[in-house]
Amino acid sequence: MRTIAEQTCCEKDQDLYPEAGSELKTAIRISNQIYTTQLAKQRGNLAAAKTAIQTLIKEFKPEKGEFEKYTVYIPNRQVFDKSWSRSFVQVYLNEKGDLSLASNYYGEKWMNHTSLRIIGPLQSVKTDSVAIENINNRHSDFGGTVWEKVTYRGKQADSVIGMIALNWDKKLKAVFTDSGKNTYIMWLEDYDKKAIKDSYELSKAFKMKIEAEKRIRVLEKKIKS
Repeated sequence: MRTIAEQTCCEKDQDLYPEAGSELKTAIRISNQIYTTQLAKQRGNLAAAKTAIQTLIKEFKPEKGEFEKYTVYIPNRQVFDKSWSRSFVQVYLNEKGDLSLASNYYGEKWMNHTSLRIIGPLQSVKTDSVAIENINNRHSDFGGTVWEKVTYRGKQADSVIGMIALNWDKKLKAVFTDSGKNTYIMWLEDYDKKAIKDSYELSKAFKMKIEAEKRIRVLEKKIKS
């Protein structure tokens, strides 16, 4: 808010230079029009993101541990109760839209795999390697069977998730590889490919919602009455 002295000074300037006051009003009106147009676009993005989230989130189970900052969403078909006794490629994301990928190996003998490659009709993509001693490379055994779960994060994992999501309706081969040359090969199940596609789209919707809300707050402050 301007002080009385500043207001008086401004009024004197407008008296001396009446065209300046008119130009200022015109500039404010033009900038308001620009910001209002941008605001309408962001509100449209926000509405679209909320609609997508509302539609997709039905296919996920939310989980939040006692010490976790964000809620994690796991595809309904890939929750532990339905998937503990099979080898498969898993995806999950949090409410910020951050995605993670995991290769789950279930068998009679240890494989000690450290990476995952997905092979499609026209391309092949591979995750980074996760060493056996890394906290993201987990092992357990039960009743004569073994279970390995390797979790991948970051740009390379995102590229693998994106490749699966964009080719979910095609036959895709998963290759689990250890630090040597041993491999375990399997075809991705249709419901796992769809789970990854849905996660990919939900991730984009979460990120669009967060970005739109941030821009709306900024734009609303820029519009002058």
